[in-house]
Amino acid sequence: MPTTAITTVGRPVRANREDEIPLDELLTSQEADEDLSGRSSDETASYGPYPNASALMLGNWYWTSGEKKSKADLQWLSDDVLQSDLFNPADLKGVNRDKIDRSLAADRSDGWIRRSVTIRVPFGDKNISPKDFTIDGLQYRRLTSVLRSIFEDRSSSRFTYHPYRLLWQPPGLDDPIEAVQGELYISKAYLAADAELQASPKEPGCNLPRAIAAFMFWSDSTQLTDFSSASLWPVYALFGNQSKYAHGRPSAQACHHIAYLPKFIRDTTGKSGSSQLLTHCRRELMHAIWKILLDDEFQEAYRHGIIVDCSDGIRRRLYPRLFTYSADYPEKVLLATIRDKGGCPCPRCLIMKDKISRLGQVADMRCQYRDARVDDEERRQKVQTAIDLVYKRGFAVNSAAVERLLKPESYVPTENAFSIQLSDYGLNFFDMLVVDLLHEWELGVWKQILTHLIHLLHSEKGEQIAEFNTRLAHLDRKPLEDLGIVSGS
Repeated sequence: MPTTAITTVGRPVRANREDEIPLDELLTSQEADEDLSGRSSDETASYGPYPNASALMLGNWYWTSGEKKSKADLQWLSDDVLQSDLFNPADLKGVNRDKIDRSLAADRSDGWIRRSVTIRVPFGDKNISPKDFTIDGLQYRRLTSVLRSIFEDRSSSRFTYHPYRLLWQPPGLDDPIEAVQGELYISKAYLAADAELQASPKEPGCNLPRAIAAFMFWSDSTQLTDFSSASLWPVYALFGNQSKYAHGRPSAQACHHIAYLPKFIRDTTGKSGSSQLLTHCRRELMHAIWKILLDDEFQEAYRHGIIVDCSDGIRRRLYPRLFTYSADYPEKVLLATIRDKGGCPCPRCLIMKDKISRLGQVADMRCQYRDARVDDEERRQKVQTAIDLVYKRGFAVNSAAVERLLKPESYVPTENAFSIQLSDYGLNFFDMLVVDLLHEWELGVWKQILTHLIHLLHSEKGEQIAEFNTRLAHLDRKPLEDLGIVSGS
């Protein structure tokens, strides 16, 4: 059944990039991984940052023989390097010496930065000014550094830099052509973003090809053990330029850790804070961290691009764009700066809580488009007015004055970092808060439905439970064990 790929300017592309990937490279076996990289992970680690033994031997000679080369150094080069059984001159072709030297000079922490985060905590008292509280433990990497390192690495050799439409013609002559969905780089959002970029004025004096670096973020607070309070709160990113099939292979190392967030710690002040105040502090902490991550360097790259020598040998000006952010609901409302399960509980639209039961109906779909949340000046002004009430006039975060302003649309008195840092460049942060399949379906709706059905079976008299167990015995039990519905015994 034929498919056709069309670029944003209407020209057919030569081939579907996914079709270029051999099937065995989508497997998770160690053999497939070694074939894909050209060498095993152990071998790579022993040479890094050099790509092979020949480059390592020559580099070792260059750096350890001193600035002034002697005849002894020349003899060393001849005997121990050029005549070595491990040395192959062909391995030196295409080796990027400048990139290797930068890697050797880089911080051994791989760009990780540790710092504290300061937030202002209001007390809801006109006689007590807000106080600064410092939370230690934020560890992060600069987004521009991550972008550059990944797009320069050979693992990005099959990245897609220009999106296209993938169309499918059903076998019937009268059947309409259908658009295929499946990768970010064939989505309407990516096509629109790329078209906007290509239509914008180029940087003065720069004729480099321009492309999008498509960030896809995830974060999830994770309990590390069953019997202690040890936990992590990681933020990680994948790139939409890469196929989802590579994303699904842990050994492809397509997932890049961006930050480890600190948990908000209650400081002892003589009295415990209200639950509303503590929730407000968690929101403030989340967005204080994202203001750090979306720093001036990232904003500059977002607007003007960043020049990168990509692994396919082409120097490009890459423009980072934020397409998706996936998180569970409690974390998603922190990111959206809306209240948890408020009157308008959805992070993407203004549907009322009492109308959620219409989910899936035509009227509900119309509501999602008609009443979609927009980060416009009206919203920002309303939130800023509430913030002034809290921080300048001493009102509590849940006071009647604040509620009158924000409760109708379930907003909260917190500046949104994505809005502050990137709204001037066209980002509507509500659009990036996509469905989290694991938490919102597999561990959410589907688990609740299945659990309810099992309760119904228990309430019935007869052999229903025995029949259910018999049928279950013929299925793969691991998915149900992962959901906590059945035990592993």
